[in-house]
Amino acid sequence: ALGCLPLLEVLDLSWNSGVGGGALGLLGKLQPSVMELHLVACQLTAADAASLGGLVAVLPKLSLLDVSCNPQLTQEVDTGGFRELSSCLSHAVSLT
Repeated sequence: ALGCLPLLEVLDLSWNSGVGGGALGLLGKLQPSVMELHLVACQLTAADAASLGGLVAVLPKLSLLDVSCNPQLTQEVDTGGFRELSSCLSHAVSLT
């Protein structure tokens, strides 16, 4: 369904605890037109951070990624997923 929305620029899935895990993989179908992705309080884990890293790489126009209020991301800061996300963010020149 997300692939059928070529004009989608802002996607806010905040406060949806079901976004983490396999559901996050569905976001890989997002169109490159997405400029904002809000995932506030989605109970994201380090494994989800790794998935997000790959997602950021295919969204060239992404200028805002909000993963605030996801305490497991900060609790698991030394795990590979968070490092992968931060590495991808450093290459995302549109992010502010």
